Amino acid sequence: MLFLGGMVYGEIVVGVAAAAVAFQIVVMVMAGRRRAAPLPMKVHAAAGAAIALTAAAIGVSTHAARAIAFDALSVRGHPLGNYLGMLTGLVGQMTAIAFGIATIVLALTFWFAGLAFTLSKPLADGQARGFPPAALVGVGLLPVVYGALRWSRDVVVPFNTLEDIPEGQRGDVIERTMDVARAHFEHAARLSMVAIPVLAIVAAILIVLRARNAAARRAPSHRTTAALVAGFLALAALMFVEARPISSENDLPWPPRAVGHRLPALDPPTPDLSGPDQVEWAPVVQASPDRLGLDGAEIPDFATLYDRLDLLRVNYKTIHGGPDFNDMAVILADPRTPMARLHSVLQAALKAEYHKPLFTFTKAEVIQRPILGRLQRMNASGVRVKLAYADGKNAYGDAAEEDDDDEKEAALWKDAVPLRPGDFATYDPFARRLVDLRAAGTRVVVRIDRPRR
Repeated sequence: MLFLGGMVYGEIVVGVAAAAVAFQIVVMVMAGRRRAAPLPMKVHAAAGAAIALTAAAIGVSTHAARAIAFDALSVRGHPLGNYLGMLTGLVGQMTAIAFGIATIVLALTFWFAGLAFTLSKPLADGQARGFPPAALVGVGLLPVVYGALRWSRDVVVPFNTLEDIPEGQRGDVIERTMDVARAHFEHAARLSMVAIPVLAIVAAILIVLRARNAAARRAPSHRTTAALVAGFLALAALMFVEARPISSENDLPWPPRAVGHRLPALDPPTPDLSGPDQVEWAPVVQASPDRLGLDGAEIPDFATLYDRLDLLRVNYKTIHGGPDFNDMAVILADPRTPMARLHSVLQAALKAEYHKPLFTFTKAEVIQRPILGRLQRMNASGVRVKLAYADGKNAYGDAAEEDDDDEKEAALWKDAVPLRPGDFATYDPFARRLVDLRAAGTRVVVRIDRPRR
């Protein structure tokens, strides 16, 4: 795809828009220089079609940018790629819409100027034409035009600076930006909704008065007047119809944000479950029948997994300088993973002092929007458990209770239900048992065998 100024197919869109504006200028000059007879209305119709072609090009660019954003919401894929795709798609849409509004307004200005030159030329009998009252209806669209231009400015500038904003604040910035832009545009739209019918009434009164006046013969024909009235009313009706789903899109609140974006990896596929515990920021261990990973990077063996987890824990405590380490590792496991393999993963986690892993399940959430259509995003939930050695001792061979410095913490896990990985063949039934217990409000301790020396 071609990009120019953030627009998809930008070179093509800019070329079409520039040609359309140039066409309007040529027609305007031709209409202004005509002396013998007015410029044929067919020429103005062709110029108007060029503006419509520009709008179509903008629509194609906007649709392509929206497709990029939708692809970034795919169920699988690295979140960095998802973010870049979403940013590219959003900026592409906003830039194309803003460029389209500005270009079309400019082209329409020249088009109306050319039409005014033609309508101002004398009739065949040498008498001057009268100003068509129906053109007043078009004046009612000016607040919407101004509102659209202001909306473009309010949206595009902040969106183009998203890369300079911390990731955790980008969502809030986008929401505030859209709320402010929406308020300005709605105010302009309300002004047009009042102005258009009022000006239509004024235009109708002027038409009736001219018809009763002897000078009415010098005014445009009834056919021309009817065509102009019908055209402006059709444009107003079209804008009203188009605004309804846009208004519905603005008014419909978004569901609570999914937490899947917190995961630095979304593979492998997990059991189709929803856990009662929220996902927290932690290293993501990935386990499948033939692959082992940590935060999206492949790990060759369980010893390396332990080394990497231990290094992350030490670095965290060194950087934060406090005992606020949450003892958590996020476990993403394929439902077909043998429990013997997952048992080795848990041994590495416990040895590295990740005592409270979160078995996490990812699910695709479908959202149906009035304008954006069917969206799909990743949601994540989990089951938090406690790891303990089956012999009841800690990593140093002492009583495990000595690990619980907080008496309240020890009391929370005192009546926890024990589970042994060896009682399950694969991860899927083990995960379902975990969800059933946690959904009932029961805490779970997973007891694993001490690794061989």
